[in-house]
Amino acid sequence: MILYLAYSMRADILFIICKLAKACISPRIKDFDALYWLLGYLCKYPTYSICYYPITANSPINKLLDANNVPYSDIIVFSNASWQDCPDTGHSTICHLTFYQGGLIATNSGVPLSVAMYSAEA
Repeated sequence: MILYLAYSMRADILFIICKLAKACISPRIKDFDALYWLLGYLCKYPTYSICYYPITANSPINKLLDANNVPYSDIIVFSNASWQDCPDTGHSTICHLTFYQGGLIATNSGVPLSVAMYSAEA
């Protein structure tokens, strides 16, 4: 249920949900502490959710783009990638967020598969 909540209404908890999902096979005390923190966060901020704006000039995404002199369009995509920063595996991480009318419609976060650059690596 929390995974559905993260993907459909609460993008702010997506990262911790993905970390907790990795620990479902053999959870430890720190995973239960993280889950307890997450439940407290949800109780503390129950009104946070994804909002769609009929006047897109009022959306926080539009204000962010205006502050950085980036042209605005109806569909906005943010993407990011890192290089070997995952503390669990040492792999790189990737993420993208897609917004329409100021509301989040698609998101993804993950660890790409390793690809050998040379035949000696394979």
